[in-house]
Parts: sequence; structure tokens; C-alpha cells
Amino acid sequence: MIRYQSLDHWRGVAVLAVLIFHSFGSISGAGLTVHPSILWLQKAAGYGWLGAHMFFVISGFCISANVAAIMERKSGAMEFIFNRLLRIYPVYWAACLTAIFVNFLASPFNRVPITANMPKSWGEGWANLFLVEPYFGYDPLLLVSWSLVYEVGF
Repeated sequence: MIRYQSLDHWRGVAVLAVLIFHSFGSISGAGLTVHPSILWLQKAAGYGWLGAHMFFVISGFCISANVAAIMERKSGAMEFIFNRLLRIYPVYWAACLTAIFVNFLASPFNRVPITANMPKSWGEGWANLFLVEPYFGYDPLLLVSWSLVYEVGF
């Protein structure tokens, strides 16, 4: 498969945009002010949400290039599906386990029961495990998993 190095640069731009957006978003949401020397950065950060859209465009291009390479090799759809799921699920599951572990460690300090942020039923747990929770009306275990739901669905 051909590797386009410029995509890594665009991913970096998208990451920084989202990072700055979330960093200043918490300041704006808390009613805090920033130092006047970086006020321009706070205003620019308001457009950082576009970084998530950049990720979708980059992902769409990469998926299309992957499909073209698989078709060129005369491989089947199962190879594509297997490779996509192998890229997404293990990292997602590791992030879920990390979140559960951090929830367990933080529980005594934030005075919230451990079960408060866990799936409420087996169905909700399985839906979260396979990134289909929005289709069944369940809350996500990881708030940021919304984008992975689209990645798996696409």
C-alpha cells in the first residue's frame, strides 16, 4: 500500500486543532478568561472543531485507497473488514479498560459510585463493546467514541 506522508502532516494539524479547541473550550465553559497575549489563540480555537471533520476526510481517503489496493490484489471484502476491525477495536477496548481502571481509582475521591459510569445492563455493555450503542439508544462508555461509531459503520 502506498503511504502518503503528507497525510501525517494533515493529521497533525487536525490533532492540534481539536486539542486547542478542547483546551480553550473548557476555559470558555467555565467563564474564565485568558491572558491578553493569547486571546487571539482562544478566538482561533473556536474553529478547532473542524479538525474532527478533517479526520473524517482523511479517513475516507485512506479507506478508499485501502479498498482500491485490496481490489487490485483481487482480495475479498473479508480482508478489508478484518483489517478495519483489527485497527479499531483493540485500541478502543484498551481505552475502555483504561477508563474503567481510572474510574475505579478516582471513585473514592470524586464521591461517585464505581457503577455510576458503567453500562447499566449486559445489552448496553455488548453495544459499547462493539461500538453500536447509539443504534440501541444507550449512552457510550467513552464520550469520544462517537467518531469510532462512524468509522465502524463506514
